[in-house]
Amino acid sequence: MTFVKDIYRDEIRDGWLVKSGIKKAWNTMLEMWQEVDRICHKYNLKYWAYAGTLLGAVRHKGFIPWDTDMDLCMLRPDYNIFCDAVERELLKKDGIFEVERANFNNFRIGMNTTTMLAKDDIQGGEPRKTYGMLIEVYPLDIAPDDTPKGNYFAAKILELLNGGNEEDYPELKKRAEAGERLFNDWQVIENFHSLPEEERQTFYRKYSALLFDKSTMLGTIEYIVTKPERRYPREIFDETIYLPFEEIKMPVPAGYEKILETHYGDWHKFVYDHTFRIGSLYSTDIPYKEFFEQANFDLMFPPEDEDSTEAST
Repeated sequence: MTFVKDIYRDEIRDGWLVKSGIKKAWNTMLEMWQEVDRICHKYNLKYWAYAGTLLGAVRHKGFIPWDTDMDLCMLRPDYNIFCDAVERELLKKDGIFEVERANFNNFRIGMNTTTMLAKDDIQGGEPRKTYGMLIEVYPLDIAPDDTPKGNYFAAKILELLNGGNEEDYPELKKRAEAGERLFNDWQVIENFHSLPEEERQTFYRKYSALLFDKSTMLGTIEYIVTKPERRYPREIFDETIYLPFEEIKMPVPAGYEKILETHYGDWHKFVYDHTFRIGSLYSTDIPYKEFFEQANFDLMFPPEDEDSTEAST
């Protein structure tokens, strides 16, 4: 099914050259999205466009012209149900889908008949389970809301998460041994840290869902830790509206402007972000395992001159 208009024709979108190959990649991701949408309707789960996909829906009525991935978000309780449902329904579907619970706050759905490789994937970046076209889904967890209750329970989640981190655990241990106050019982943190990764994720999903109503602010854990200003009032997600996105309608929170302002500042301004995967290798026709076997990455990614600089638009 074709979800992108004039899929086999290059075009200029908002000043950017969009070649037909990228349109094919977009179309493949929307084919994957169709499965996500089907599962969410089947299990009565809410989801919304997030990050660059939300910005694309609002500003471009589709993908950002230089973007080649798709991001969605869900409330933590729905996210927990969704992950289990996707594993049940997609892993048995023709054998073309792969899923990865990448960490506590990220679920990836890939298609193994395709290839999507960033430069870091070739040069020893963090390994992924799937290297095909991706949809990434993020849970919204509680964030500090500047009230004693909200701050306390958000701190419990963040502390527990740090307790499962190999780098942060020793610091928490020092604090416990020094008699400093911890938000969780130390035995809980120790037990959590000792669990295998998969069991740790299961514990964390249940724990964060149990505390989900304890704060009036929400956010994704990654940003709550690194960019705490990226938190959103819970009521932003009370109502869902649908915006044109390529040839479909994409669900977005009715309060999307607040999210975009928090996330991007002046979101009307076009900025090419080099974290996007436009510089990656992608193919809708070649399975990534075949790509790894046959491609000459030294030729495709030659060493850069030390004095060279990347152009930005």
